[in-house]
Amino acid sequence: MRISLVSDRPEHPVLSAALAELDVRHRVAVLSVEGADPAALAAQEARALADVYLLEAHSPAALDLARRLERCGGVVVNGSAATGACQDRVLMAGRLAGAGLPCPRTWSVPTLGRARRLLAALHFPLVIKSRVRRPGDLVTQVHGAEEMEALMPRWGGEPVILQQHEDNDGWDVKLWVVGGHAFAARRPTPLVAGASREAVPIAGGLSAAWVTATLRVGREFDLSLYGVDLLVTARGPVIVDVNAFPGYGGVPGAAAALAAFAGGLSMEASATA
Repeated sequence: MRISLVSDRPEHPVLSAALAELDVRHRVAVLSVEGADPAALAAQEARALADVYLLEAHSPAALDLARRLERCGGVVVNGSAATGACQDRVLMAGRLAGAGLPCPRTWSVPTLGRARRLLAALHFPLVIKSRVRRPGDLVTQVHGAEEMEALMPRWGGEPVILQQHEDNDGWDVKLWVVGGHAFAARRPTPLVAGASREAVPIAGGLSAAWVTATLRVGREFDLSLYGVDLLVTARGPVIVDVNAFPGYGGVPGAAAALAAFAGGLSMEASATA
């Protein structure tokens, strides 16, 4: 069975370990779109499609390649549309709200500079994020108009979303899912300057409300490999982020779970071919 990972960072420790496990029983390849032509790469793959493509890369070129592979009949997990909806925070918020999943009230603004017109109708603090998720994007919290104005020199032309702050305990609950199986930890909110990036294991069983909301995200977004960030609030869990194919760093057993899931997908795809 042939499994291809679409990734520009196969050296990531969890991915490397998963690929090593898969390589025992399957033919494993890594496709990188960095500096490559997605059309040419897809045409090359179309001559002999892999049983499954794991879409770990999220760049526009990677999404282009995934769409082309899908048009050729390739099985891509997570699919290009599902991954794209997680990269575009407007689409993400719309899907969450449309499904009735708990999420912050969100406004989309063509540029941060245009947000000045909304100030009279907004209540601080606000969370401000770039519309498109990418390395080095804008993700911050502001407590008033002066703090927002301080962002303008660098970010004034940036398409953004504004989210109403949700009172919480100061921690993000991070849930990672591999084929319907959830893993979880806590991490101090990254909105506080200097906050630790270390995830802390959650003692005891997971909250049923957390797991239910997280698995619903997978169904609504058509995701099999994903992460969800929750806030614990007075109204219950509130979803603040959905990430297609996260790094799974620090998740015990993640590499073995990824390998087992991908191997099972490959067997299913081969059997139905």
